[in-house]
Amino acid sequence: MSTIVRKIKWFFLEYVTWCFIWPFLLLCKSELRNYDNLPAEPYIMAFNHVSYLDWFIIYPFFNKIKDKRIIFIGKKRLFEHRLFKHFMEYANVICVDQEKVNKAFLVQVRKILKEGNILGIFPEGTRSEDGKLLKGQSGITRLALMNKVPVVPVGLNGFYDILPKGKKIPRIHKLVIDIGEPIYLDQYYGKKLAENEIESITRLIMTQIGQLTHQEYNY
Repeated sequence: MSTIVRKIKWFFLEYVTWCFIWPFLLLCKSELRNYDNLPAEPYIMAFNHVSYLDWFIIYPFFNKIKDKRIIFIGKKRLFEHRLFKHFMEYANVICVDQEKVNKAFLVQVRKILKEGNILGIFPEGTRSEDGKLLKGQSGITRLALMNKVPVVPVGLNGFYDILPKGKKIPRIHKLVIDIGEPIYLDQYYGKKLAENEIESITRLIMTQIGQLTHQEYNY
């Protein structure tokens, strides 16, 4: 892609962000709670996933927060979508093949965190169709332990109501992003954990997200 075409595309995506997303957030009276819970060191942010608009809304909130950039992990099929792939590229989203996590992906994750940035993950791996929490995947725990960073659980409230399943046009609804306290895993660093221990840590992360979204995690 030529430099001119790339700049035009980037300008368009910035235009969409500032002219459509921010006004929409103002109309929804969006609220960010417990900002002070964010640690100074690199960390992984874990969000519940209930709407196709989750990423589009939270990316502007957390990009360049406290002089850090947030880089999300996105499923391979999003990079094959005619529209989404441009936003994925614009935000430097890391592509992951959920069926086969390769070394290149792990190197990218390590680089992002070593540079002091934030890694954004939806631990459920896919969007909930009814707004309720799905089973969290253990990948988030493995990445946190591998890179020796804490996990910050974040609850997205009201996001399901703006674009529930079957709806194509977003609705105005109060949005609250509630940041939980960091989950530090120092006691596990350097240890070989059994699968049930990995699952236990993942359950802890998801339970915290459940508390932030006022629901129980039943897995």
